[in-house]
This record gives sequence, C-alpha cells and structure tokens, in this order.
Amino acid sequence: MTVWGLTGPSGGGKSAVLQYLRAKGATCIDADEVYHAVLQTDTALVAAIAAQFPSAVTQGTLDRKALGRCVFASSEALVALEAVTHPAVLSAIDNQLRQHAKDGVAFVAVEAIALHRSRLYELCDTTITVTAPLSLLAQRIMARDGISEAYAAARLAAQTQMTFHPAQYQIDNLGDKDELYRKIDTILTTQAITF
Repeated sequence: MTVWGLTGPSGGGKSAVLQYLRAKGATCIDADEVYHAVLQTDTALVAAIAAQFPSAVTQGTLDRKALGRCVFASSEALVALEAVTHPAVLSAIDNQLRQHAKDGVAFVAVEAIALHRSRLYELCDTTITVTAPLSLLAQRIMARDGISEAYAAARLAAQTQMTFHPAQYQIDNLGDKDELYRKIDTILTTQAITF
C-alpha cells in the first residue's frame, strides 16, 4: 500500500488535493476529521484538554473557537495542546491504515496540517506540501470558515510557528484548480500510481 501525506498551512489547498484524489478513487483520511471523531469518543482526551484549557471545555463539550483563541495567542499553548492530541490522532490514523492494508487498499492519501510535528509523516511513503502566499491563504480561510481578518491573521501567525519540514514535493497553489490538478497528476504519473 502506498501512503501519501499532504500538509501545508490552512488555505493552502490540502483539502482540494484530497477531494481530487478521492474523486479519482483514492482512499482518503483527513486528520482533522479523525481528531473530531476522537474527541467524540475519547473522554480522557477531552478531560486532558480541559485540564490544560478550562475555558475551552464546558460540561465535557469542546468549544473549538475558544480553544483556538487560547492556542493561537501562544506558541507554548499550541505545543501543550499538540502534546495531548497528537498521540491520540496518530494512533487512530495508524489503526485506519492497518485496516486499509488488510483490506487490500492500494493507495491512501492522508491530509494533516501537523504531518511532521505529529510524526504522522513516518507512516507515509511520500510527503507533499501544498501552499500559497500569505495574503491568499488569509482570503481563502476567511471565505471558507466565515472568520474575521483578525482571526485569520492570528491562525496563520500561529501556523508560522509550525515547521513544514521539506517534503518530497511542494506544490504552489496559486488559485487555478486545473493547474493544481495537473501538478497532482504529474506526481501520480511519476510514481506510476493509477486508479
């Protein structure tokens, strides 16, 4: 089984690449979706988050925007959150990949903003960073998430603390989806991956 890891900042285009690969027939895993699923089932994880960020959890329910305000204001807070959440997400994705391998799946793409910080890249055969200029990133996440310019700026500023380690491939996504898809197709062809 071949596993691709897709990473890059919010608004870079990771999700667009994942959707394209899914439409072509790939099995896809979105680490953020896995994170949300784990939060629904792992009460110990939510309790650990509540212990670190009491204002972000009310009666066992996580308020993502409140948590975002906490971690986007401090790189130390982001590191503290990741120390709690990354192991749980990594374990869940590892379990999914093992099951996909047992099921005979040939190709899986995993989207994860913290691909390297979580060590998820260790489960991948190929890593791809999808990115764009900062102003374009901000425009995209404001439109996508319905957030203010100030909140978008805070989110992106927090992400600049993240290290997007050199991937085997980097795609500059400047807005033309057809061009983005051609770049993905080139990598698929280079690796002789077909669907």
